Amino acid sequence: MSPNPLQPVHSLFEDLVGDNDINRTHPIRHSSPTEIDNISHTHSEKLDIKLNTNTNSTMNVDMDMKIKETEDCDCDMNNHHNNNHNVIHDGDNSNGQSNEKNVNGSDNMNGNENHGLNTAVDDCSDPAVAAIIDAHVIRCINISRINHDAIQVDHDSNIHYPSYSPSLRPAPEDASSCSSSSSSVAPPCTVSKSPNKGLEVDNMISKELLELSFYDRNAINEEMHGVRCLAPNETPELLTLAIAGLKQELDAIAYKPAYDKAQIYAQMPQFSRTSYVNTNEFRLKFLRCELFDIRMAAVRLIKYLDLMVELYGLFALQRKVTLKDFSKHEMQILRAGYFQMFPFRDRSGRRVMCIVGEMGIKFDPTLRLKSYFYFWMSASEDIESQQKGVIFLVWPGTDGMRQIPNQTDRTLHDKCNAASPIRIAAVHFCLPNTPFFHLLRSIMARTLGKTYRLRLKFHVGEGVEMQYVLKSYGIPVDLTPLTDSGNIKTTYLKQWLRLRKIIELGMTPNGFKTNNVSIIECPRSNDVIFRPGTSMLCHPGNVVFRGMIEAKQNRITVKRAEKEEVALEIIQEVQQTGGRFLMWDNGGWWSELNDVPLISGKISISYRDFKTKVKTLVQQEMQKKRRNQQTVQNTDCSTSVFVEEDIKKRRRGSTILGCGDDMEWTNESSPTHDR
Repeated sequence: MSPNPLQPVHSLFEDLVGDNDINRTHPIRHSSPTEIDNISHTHSEKLDIKLNTNTNSTMNVDMDMKIKETEDCDCDMNNHHNNNHNVIHDGDNSNGQSNEKNVNGSDNMNGNENHGLNTAVDDCSDPAVAAIIDAHVIRCINISRINHDAIQVDHDSNIHYPSYSPSLRPAPEDASSCSSSSSSVAPPCTVSKSPNKGLEVDNMISKELLELSFYDRNAINEEMHGVRCLAPNETPELLTLAIAGLKQELDAIAYKPAYDKAQIYAQMPQFSRTSYVNTNEFRLKFLRCELFDIRMAAVRLIKYLDLMVELYGLFALQRKVTLKDFSKHEMQILRAGYFQMFPFRDRSGRRVMCIVGEMGIKFDPTLRLKSYFYFWMSASEDIESQQKGVIFLVWPGTDGMRQIPNQTDRTLHDKCNAASPIRIAAVHFCLPNTPFFHLLRSIMARTLGKTYRLRLKFHVGEGVEMQYVLKSYGIPVDLTPLTDSGNIKTTYLKQWLRLRKIIELGMTPNGFKTNNVSIIECPRSNDVIFRPGTSMLCHPGNVVFRGMIEAKQNRITVKRAEKEEVALEIIQEVQQTGGRFLMWDNGGWWSELNDVPLISGKISISYRDFKTKVKTLVQQEMQKKRRNQQTVQNTDCSTSVFVEEDIKKRRRGSTILGCGDDMEWTNESSPTHDR
C-alpha cells in the first residue's frame, strides 16, 4: 500500500489539537495502519489484483451492478460505505467499542469495519461476487482514511483546512448535512467540541489587538510602517542604572545553569580576554530588545545563553561564535541563501532579515537553526539595529514547498524567538494564494507568541501585488534576494560571508589588520555613502544629503571659496545628526572618510551631478513644451482648413438657394425691381 501523501499534515494536527480531542472525535484515526494494510494485502493476493485509492468511476459502477444482481448477499456497497462513514463520526460509542476490542485482543480493526468485512465474505455464496465486495470494502476504508487525513479540524480554532488534492471537497460546517452516496465517496464531516474557542487567524490577531489600549495599538501600527520608534531616548544615566539593575535581577534568579558556567569561564585566565557575558555591550543588547524592561531583559539573556549551549556547545560561553565553528554541511546551508540580510536598511533605518525559497525545511531543524541564529547574532552587533529593531520577511516565492514544520522545528523556533538578542519591529509573511500556504499561515500564526503576533502581517497574492504592499511599509523590495521565477539570489550573500570572515579573523586579504582599517558592513540610516558609477539614492542618508545640496544650490557659485564654505556646512550638518561619510572599498565593505578636503571634493562632484541632472530635466521639460505647442499649432492649422472649407460650402449653398449676399445683389440690379 502506498504511503499517505498527507501524513505530515496528519502528524501536525495531532500536535496542534492534542491526542484527547482526536481520540474523542475521530476514533478511526488511531486504528492501526499496519492492520488495515495487512488486510488489504491479504485480499489483494487472493484476487491477484492491486488496489488503488484512485480507482475510476467505471470500476465502481461495474461493482454496483454485480452486487445488485446477487440476492444471496446480505450487505451492499451503500451499507458498507455508511458503516465506514459512521465509524468516523460516531463520537463516543464507536471509540469505546474500538478501544475495548483492542484491549481485549479479540479484534485488530475498529468494530464496524471488521464486522462489515466478515459479513460480506461469509454471506456471499458466489466466490467472484464475494471477492468484488471484499475489494470494494477495503477500497472504502482506504478512501475514508485519505479523506479523513485530508480535511482536518483544528479544535482550538474551528478552522477547516482543505487538502491540496483538487478531487477532495472541504467538509461541511454542520454535521447534520453529512450524507453518504452510492455514486461518490463523500468526505467525512467533523464537528468541533468547543465552538466558543474557534477563531480565524485574522480574527484572533484582531481580538488580541483590540485588547490593547488605543495608544499601544496605534504605536505598534506606526512602528510597523516605519514612522515611529518605540525605543526610549538613551542617556548615560539611563544606561548606568539599567546595567546595574540587570545585574541585580540576574543574581536574583536561582536557576541559570548556562549563565553560571559563563561566570566560571570568565574568571579563568585563558578565557578572560574572550569572555563577553559580563561586558556592557552584550547586556545592553537585551535591555534595548526589551525596551529597558530589566526583568524581561534578564530572562531573555538567560534563555539566550541556554540556547547557545544547546545549539553550539559550551565553547559559546567562552567566546563568540564565528564561521570557523560551522561544519562543511552547515556552511552549505548558509551558502544556500535561505537566510539573508538586505545590504541596506529600510526607510526608517532598520535591517531587513528574510527567509526565502524553500526556507531550508529539508534540512535538520537543529542545523538550520544554527545557521539562522548566526544572522541574529550578526545583526545585533550594530547599535542602531538594537535600538530600532529589525524587520522579518518570509517569502517562499513559489508553492514548491510541501512540507509542514514538525514539532521539533516549532519548539526550536519558539526558543529562538524567546532568546533573540534583537527586537523584531515587524513580521511580514508573503504567501501565494494556495490551500497549502493558507494552512501554513495558520500554523505560523500559532507558532509565534502573542508579542510577535501583534506585529504580524500576512500578504497573500501575486509577487507584484505583495511588492507594492511592502513598499508602503518602507521596505526596499528591489533588494529582495528572490527572482520572479522563485530562484534565490546569492551574490550579496557570498560577499557578506567573505566580509564576516575578514571581521572575525581580524585580517584583510591584503594582510592588513582590521584594527587599522575601517570596515563597515552596513551603513547607518544617517550616513552618506559614495560608490563610483552607482546611484545610492536608495539609501535614506543620501536622500537627505541630496536635499541639503538642493537647498544650498543658489549659494554655490563659480568661486571656489564659496563652494568650500558650503561643503563645510554640509559636513557639519551630517555629523550633527550622527552621520558619517563612507566610501565603497573594492574589498567588499564600506570605509569611513575622515579627510575633509576629500569629502569636500566628493560634495562638489555630487553638486555637479545634481546640476547636470537638473539641467537635463529642464531641457526635457522644454522639449516637452515645444512638442505640445507644435501639436497645438498643427491642430489649429488642420482646424482652420476645415473652417474655411465649411464657409465656402455655405456660400455655394446660399447662391443656389437664392439667399444671402448674392440674392440681394440680384434684386438691386434687376430692372423689374426698379419698375
